[in-house]
Amino acid sequence: MKGIHALLATLLFSLSMFAQSSAFRTYPQVATACTPEGLSRVDLTWTGQPGPVQVRVNSPSGPALTGVEPATGGASTDNWVKDGMIFVLVNQAGMEVARTTAAVDCKAAVDTGYFPLNIGDEWIYRHSNRSVTSSYQTLRVLDTERIDGLTWFLISDGGASVDLYRVTADSKVYHRTRADGILSNEQLWLDPAVPADPQAILQITARATAATTTVGMFPDAMSFQLTQGNLVRQSGFFARGIGLAYRTSTLLSGSSGGFLESMELVRAVIAGRLVFDSKAVSLELGVEKRDLFLVPGNITNCAVPCFNASCGLGGSNPDPAGTFKPCLQTRVHLRGVTGGQVELELISPQGLSLLSETATVSTLPGINEATTFRQVPLYTQPNVPLTAGSYQLRARYKATDGLAQASAVVDLIVR
Repeated sequence: MKGIHALLATLLFSLSMFAQSSAFRTYPQVATACTPEGLSRVDLTWTGQPGPVQVRVNSPSGPALTGVEPATGGASTDNWVKDGMIFVLVNQAGMEVARTTAAVDCKAAVDTGYFPLNIGDEWIYRHSNRSVTSSYQTLRVLDTERIDGLTWFLISDGGASVDLYRVTADSKVYHRTRADGILSNEQLWLDPAVPADPQAILQITARATAATTTVGMFPDAMSFQLTQGNLVRQSGFFARGIGLAYRTSTLLSGSSGGFLESMELVRAVIAGRLVFDSKAVSLELGVEKRDLFLVPGNITNCAVPCFNASCGLGGSNPDPAGTFKPCLQTRVHLRGVTGGQVELELISPQGLSLLSETATVSTLPGINEATTFRQVPLYTQPNVPLTAGSYQLRARYKATDGLAQASAVVDLIVR
């Protein structure tokens, strides 16, 4: 009986450890953004522990990564994590309650070629089919996963299933899917090599050509085609450094033959950089706060300081000591612009324009973005703040040619 009890105790302890360790993990599952030395950073999360915990490195008595933390929480490392490094969760008595092992693969991420893969990459497509015209679909690389020793990138469109991709050293792209917990076998999906593997699902029809869509021109594209039986033909192209830029599907036969669906790239962020955006201008209007309590010390004072009793220094029009001129810092960020003007307007609760000022937009060569900061006065005269109420701050952009325009509005509460 003692042996049975000991076996049961060991089994229960093992199950308990497994249940707890399942709530302690690293993100990403496989870190792929590395320093030249082959090190990376990870985020750690834990939930459902029995009490306060601490994260230690390598062993329960190893260096502490955190102080004593709540039973549910998280922590981040810097770029010093190597493949196989162990993180241990201990309780206040220093006893291990869970552990997780970091995985690092510095060769898996790709931000060049025709199919870049990095955690956080995002593609937004204008999607049309026979039912809906111009809906928008976003694909994101959410995480990584190590399967049979290989690192896969998980791409999701927000649905129940997920696509997994990996790129080999010779640029071959492999694909598999996971739906309802079932993982499909891997398939060679794309082979940019010359000659390409005939077993690849997508067959290359043209290389290193320029391709144009309604939302932009891609100078280095690789076209592909896929015929699914005798029913559907799919064609499109990949853009170097961006990924899939365009795809269309056609129903080949039957009374309902013809267009089936299409996907056209309108925006791509690769390796943390915006590498493609459609021609549409975007305007972002930001303020330091929306709920404004206009009292000294609670908001920026834009008064010019008086440096001595006679106010002879500090500029041509210094304000007397103690002057209160409440101001709101605003930020206008424009994308897809090369010039033009942006106008800021402050509207009172009665619909009156209290401020209207225009600034010229200037951009650097090859950079179609511009940021401008402005201080918006929240007073009618010195020491007389705006009365309480609901205000609006509006920003309008107009291109030099008068064609491209964008606008944004922020609602403000003055107390």
